[in-house]
Amino acid sequence: HTLKRWNGEDLSGKKILLSCEQGIGDQVRYLNCVDDIIEQAEHVFIETEPRLVNIISRTYPKATVKALDHKKIANQSHFYYDWPVNDLDYASSMLHLYGYLKPDIESFSQKSRLLVTDQKLDQKWQTKIDKISNGLKVGICWRSAQRSLSRDMHYLDIMDWGPILTQENVTFFSLMYDQCDQEIKEVLEKFGVDIINFSELDYKNDIDQVFSLTKQMDVVISVNSAPASFSGVLGIPTYIPSQLKAWNMLGTDHMVMVPAMKPIIQQERGNWKPVIDELAVILKSYHC
Repeated sequence: HTLKRWNGEDLSGKKILLSCEQGIGDQVRYLNCVDDIIEQAEHVFIETEPRLVNIISRTYPKATVKALDHKKIANQSHFYYDWPVNDLDYASSMLHLYGYLKPDIESFSQKSRLLVTDQKLDQKWQTKIDKISNGLKVGICWRSAQRSLSRDMHYLDIMDWGPILTQENVTFFSLMYDQCDQEIKEVLEKFGVDIINFSELDYKNDIDQVFSLTKQMDVVISVNSAPASFSGVLGIPTYIPSQLKAWNMLGTDHMVMVPAMKPIIQQERGNWKPVIDELAVILKSYHC
């Protein structure tokens, strides 16, 4: 598009396009300013990953949500629009909004809107989960689906989660969105713990179902990946084993754009044991 970038101008009588950020987890994580823009503008258009159109439409019914059509060709990004995007007045990325609408830490004191799930799917998954567990329900994700040497430094092997996985009266549900059957099998063999994984669910593509499943969790422990973002924007206490402090903590002990997300950070580089032990203590506090 050829729209002018919004830099804090008056939006009365104006229409604006808001573009979501990067990966699917980031796209739900940085929506805090949308309500502010809806209050100011004549109309707001949001472009997002196609899998998120339904849930963002439910959450912001006053906005028009469009599926992002984006392709990378010869390492160049190309964006396609089958609607009159250039009839709008301004455009902005979600993160760009923060500099104008949330310029200091006090700006984040107001609670953010939680994403709105599908009620019928919520009921379906509540019924399904209640048949499996009457104790504490904990969703877990121990690595990203995208693997590399640099990424793997931020994850620890699920076989090192013993102090967490062996707690009594807890049912663990996998929120992993790639193939993890072998790892789940190894956990069962070593710890006698059956991590529940729904083989009929496409965790990567059936996002409305995944959100409704995640909503049934009491607690989530996840690396800093999409499942952590999903639980965080549903308001579920989400603990993130982390190697370093994240920029979006902004000097606090949590991720300020999604307060339910709290990193548990290594004190000694490469030593995950104290992190796991702390997570085990936190989890125990929920069912004592």
